[in-house]
Parts: sequence; C-alpha cells; structure tokens
Amino acid sequence: MPTARQEMRSFREVIREARKAKQPVIGLAFHVDYWNKGSWKDPFSRNAFTFRQENYSRAFPQKELYTPQLIVNGRAQMTASSRDSVKAAIKKALISSGDPGFRLQVDSVLRDTLFLTAITPKPGVNWVVRVAVTEDGLKSEVKAGPNNGKILEHDAVVRLWYSTGAKSKSLAVKVPLKGLKLNDRMRLVGLLQEKKTMKILGASESGFD
Repeated sequence: MPTARQEMRSFREVIREARKAKQPVIGLAFHVDYWNKGSWKDPFSRNAFTFRQENYSRAFPQKELYTPQLIVNGRAQMTASSRDSVKAAIKKALISSGDPGFRLQVDSVLRDTLFLTAITPKPGVNWVVRVAVTEDGLKSEVKAGPNNGKILEHDAVVRLWYSTGAKSKSLAVKVPLKGLKLNDRMRLVGLLQEKKTMKILGASESGFD
C-alpha cells in the first residue's frame, strides 16, 4: 500500500513533468480534514475541501469517497497513487479539451482583497467561476499516526478557495485574502465549472509578480 509520502511525490512529479513539457496541466491539491484525529492535524486541511469531495462523490456514478482520490477535469476519477492511470487520464483530457475562451487575470491587490477579472465565453446560469490560490514547496511534519515522524512535501496546495456565479462575459471578482500573504511560490488558478455535473469547462493559471 502506498504511503502518504509516495502519494504526494507521485502527484508532485506528474505536475512538475507537465510544467517542464509546457503542457496546460493545472494541479490542485485539496487537503481534506477527516484524517485529523488524535494529536496531529494537517495544517493545510479544511472542512470545505472535505465537503467539496463529498459533492464530487455524488456527481460520479461510483458514489465513492476515498483518499488519495484524483479527479481530472471533473470527468474522471482514480486513485492518485496509480501513476499510469493518472497520466493516461491527463493525456486523454489534453486531446479532448479545447479552448473555451475562459481567462482569469489579476487587476490589483489592495489591503486584504484580490481584485480579478474573469472572462467567460458567455453568461451561464448553470456555471460557476472558481478561484484558487495554490502554493508550492510546502512541508508538514507528521507527529502521529502511520506517518509519524515523517516530513511530507507538498506542491499545488490550495490555500484559498472562492466561488462566484458566471453572470456576465466579463466579471469583476473581489476575493478576500483573509490574512493570506501572496508570494512567488503561489499561483492563481481559475476554473469555469458546471454546477450540477461539476465538469470543468475551462481553466486558467498564472503566477503573482
């Protein structure tokens, strides 16, 4: 059975290989909180991410909820430690995905608010714009459980998650940073998603200058 360290390394390697090859692959690592038992808690976990995974379990026919789960474009799910399955799903998504004309750009950062503009193909009542800030190069020291004493390394960790309706083709979005300090290891990710099926229709990623 793969350890948490192996699972994280596999995910990090897939993302880094895609970036090196300049493939339009965006990684989002959502740390769920249902393993936070005993004397140690994952410092990057959030209950909202557990709820998000539960919503995905309802959208897929298998109705499964497990870790490490990896979802590609909201259309395929698999065990994240199965490297061959992950790479095959990404390859298939790259072939079938077109450019829907979705973009997310930073306008400014003022005090504790991130001001963005989201460009969508058209207004969509069944669409939602997701905004994430991810961070690379993070570490956590496990102090309990089967990985006790290990240092886990993480990339593409979701540090901020925000959603808003796709009410217009050019949408002004104000995202509260809630004390999060932006740095050069962080990336801004935008997703255009169907509400019911949770399929990803478009994605955008950029760094912070």
